[in-house]
Amino acid sequence: NSRFSHSKWVEAGCEVVRYTEERGLTDNKNVENAIRDVSEHNVMIVIAVPCTGGSQIQRLNDWRIGAKKRMRNHRKKFMALMNNIIAICKEGKKFGARIILEGPGHGSYWNDPIVQKCMLEHELVPVFVDGCAVGLKSVKNGLPILKPWTFATNDVHIWGALQNWRCPGKAAHPK
Repeated sequence: NSRFSHSKWVEAGCEVVRYTEERGLTDNKNVENAIRDVSEHNVMIVIAVPCTGGSQIQRLNDWRIGAKKRMRNHRKKFMALMNNIIAICKEGKKFGARIILEGPGHGSYWNDPIVQKCMLEHELVPVFVDGCAVGLKSVKNGLPILKPWTFATNDVHIWGALQNWRCPGKAAHPK
């Protein structure tokens, strides 16, 4: 549920087409629709794939009953998504699409060969952002949340705008 595809962009006159889990990119018809959607100029492709299988927490749960099977299923779904995402980005790139790949800062998927291939093919350069630096706060107590993100983009302006959004440190956070 990326903020890059937030309704404020629709209000600003941008057309936003969201492909979510319900409108998944593992379905061939949805992939065809997405390819058609990016086959024009002035398109930004924002990708936030499910990160469960690459999460550090999931590796800690590896010992639990059924965990290995769940992780295999997450991985299978991730691979199907990434193969389709690469095809969509390839088509969009023909028209000069700006691409942003978003994920957790320390997720293992960033080191996965298929993600590395996507980044290389589409010239995506990573930039690191901490949630607390962009105002992310707990709904329970209102305190800043570190939540490290990694974004990889082929747009120098987006990359530049995301630079320096790092945790300001304990001194800047309320106790």
